[in-house]
Amino acid sequence: MHVNRLEADLCDLLERCRKALLDSDPVPVMYDDLIDLRKNQLPDSIRNSDINIYAIWTRQNDSAGWRVQYIGQRSSRHGWSRVQQHLFHKPAGTQSKLDLVRDAIASGLQIGITGILVEPDFLRLSIEDELIRRETRQKGALPWNRRSRSKPKRNP
Repeated sequence: MHVNRLEADLCDLLERCRKALLDSDPVPVMYDDLIDLRKNQLPDSIRNSDINIYAIWTRQNDSAGWRVQYIGQRSSRHGWSRVQQHLFHKPAGTQSKLDLVRDAIASGLQIGITGILVEPDFLRLSIEDELIRRETRQKGALPWNRRSRSKPKRNP
């Protein structure tokens, strides 16, 4: 039996996703209550759009540049609810970047968000993983991401 090897070239899609997520200006998240973060909410300008890959950013002040801290994914039905778990409140037993966000806010940093919708939705896992893998090649990049799901192949 002869097996055909089929490969998908997703380079163009990956580059468009990278540009849309990482070359866009983050939308600042305003924290009206710094004590009880649950009382805050996402900006109106983004909360009604569908996303399934998102990035969390920080900056020192309005005139400083943004620095991407984290890339994550969630199905498009729950994209913004997952972002809210990182920014405002996490249910018990849920892993979240809330403690890192809280520390950033306490140190005076501003928080921003970018998000994209990748379709079909099942591609979000591969796209997110590859974006993390590529971005973390640079030392100090994506400090809130532990690592991508895939490990680079070793040369034999």
